[in-house]
Amino acid sequence: MKLAVTIPDGVRRIIDTLGSNDFEAYLVGGCVRDGLLGRETNDWDITTNAKPDQVQGLFEKVILTGLQHGTVTVVLGDGHYEVTTYRIDVSYTDGRRPDEVQFTSALEDDLARRDFTVNAIAYDPRADRLCDPFGGQVDLRGRQIRAVGIPRDRLQEDGLRSFRAIRFACSLNFEIERTLSDALANTHESVKKVSIERIYIEVRKTLMSKQAGRGLTLLYESGLLSTGLPFLGPLKGSVVSRLAAVMDRIDTNWHSRFAAFIGLSDVKPDELCKALKVPNQIQMAVRKINSVLSWAVSQARPDICALLALVGRDYWRDGFALRSIIQSEDKPAIDAVVEIIEQNRLSNLPLYSRELAVSGHEIMDAVRIKPSKRVGLIMDTLLDSVWKGHVPNKKHELLVMSVAINSQMDAHT
Repeated sequence: MKLAVTIPDGVRRIIDTLGSNDFEAYLVGGCVRDGLLGRETNDWDITTNAKPDQVQGLFEKVILTGLQHGTVTVVLGDGHYEVTTYRIDVSYTDGRRPDEVQFTSALEDDLARRDFTVNAIAYDPRADRLCDPFGGQVDLRGRQIRAVGIPRDRLQEDGLRSFRAIRFACSLNFEIERTLSDALANTHESVKKVSIERIYIEVRKTLMSKQAGRGLTLLYESGLLSTGLPFLGPLKGSVVSRLAAVMDRIDTNWHSRFAAFIGLSDVKPDELCKALKVPNQIQMAVRKINSVLSWAVSQARPDICALLALVGRDYWRDGFALRSIIQSEDKPAIDAVVEIIEQNRLSNLPLYSRELAVSGHEIMDAVRIKPSKRVGLIMDTLLDSVWKGHVPNKKHELLVMSVAINSQMDAHT
């Protein structure tokens, strides 16, 4: 097999520099795997028999990224590149990282510590040569994820590897080799040692793949979902099946897929987001999208505008698209609402009083009142009138109406 990607100049420069100083240097891991599959990659990892201090001495700017594990980052004009010394991982007790590493002069020793055969291939660009002692190319051709060494031992070293196996299978459209698949359900103790944040990242990547439904099913059937994210509670198989069936049909943006997961899983959104430390922006998007899922469908213009104000211009399409998928019986009514919004350009109307063509100060000047709650009430009434189509969003017309609204308020006091 041949790498079918262009290697950045910076990567070649690092490898040439190491090579010209009598060190070995190879590309390794995901960049080689993806390159052999003809997939683009931005993750260029370099491994070498040079020690970290020797690498540091060869380049002008180096960041000591993970010195305890033999990794330094070389900073060049076109990017940052990690360079790691060949190493052997001695033992794991925290279920995530080795307790100790020992540097080695043998590339095969370094490849032997890696998780899956497709990630244990190294490539020397200078000699145009692959080093593949564990049959990674065979597994790439056979489209399977297979462990390096004994599957159960490899997964117990690092609890995140079980999630990675499923993620790679779904993102690459590969099968998981049988003994590795069997081992997924027997490594839950190591999974419990992994931080929820790291598990969330892996689950997110799986659910963002083109085979998200398959990934969710594998996570559920292996027990990894309940073990890794125990606060989800005991999800029912019927719920997972339904969610898996619709997940691949949802646009590949995380806020939509996460909203679907929450909407169908019957979990408490705030508690889930807090436990996963979900960024505020994603939490906000999920809340807005889920508000569409619970909306009582109406074709009345004020009701639609009120929903748009609640959801915002950025998420109403995502919300309606998701509802059409997971509540398919509502699709005709939702399509009709979308048509009304687009044909009447309702999303271009002012959705909030601050977007009206008049300000509170202009209203106070027009009706000759001082700052008070009445100003807000007048602006809310103006906004409702614009939504109903009773007045255009133009300054003169709004000021005239504000005088009339103020007079009506006076008449009722």
